[in-house]
Amino acid sequence: MLRTSTTHEIAWDKLPDDFVLDDEPVDNINQPLLAAALTESLEIAGKLPTIKAELKNYEKFCKMNNVTNLEKARANVIKIVQTRFKQVPEEVVQTIEAIDNESVLEKLFTNSIIVADFEDFQKVLQGIVFKN
Repeated sequence: MLRTSTTHEIAWDKLPDDFVLDDEPVDNINQPLLAAALTESLEIAGKLPTIKAELKNYEKFCKMNNVTNLEKARANVIKIVQTRFKQVPEEVVQTIEAIDNESVLEKLFTNSIIVADFEDFQKVLQGIVFKN
C-alpha cells in the first residue's frame, strides 16, 4: 500500500493595526464552530497534541510543586508562545513574567493561540501591557 503525505498550510488574514479586541466575552453562537475549526486545524498541523501533552505535564509539575495559578498562567502563555514561534526574545518572556493579573494572562493565553504570527503576538502583548 502506498501512503502519501499532504501538508496543510494554515493562515489567517492579518487584522488591521487599529483593530481593537474587546475585553469582555461576547455571546456568539459561532464561537463553538470557530473553536472546533481552530482545534481541527491545529490537530491536522500536528501542533495540538504537542501543546496538550506539554501543558498536561506542566500541570502535573505544578500540582507536585504547589505552583500558584498566576505562576501557572504565566508559564502556560510562555510555553504556548515558545511552542508556536520557537525562538522568543528574552524581553518578551520577561514582559509576560511581569504580568500579575490572571485575567490579563488568560486573555494573552487565548491570543497566543489565535494570532497569525509572532509579530501579531507582540502587538497584542504591547496592547495589553500598555492598557494595564
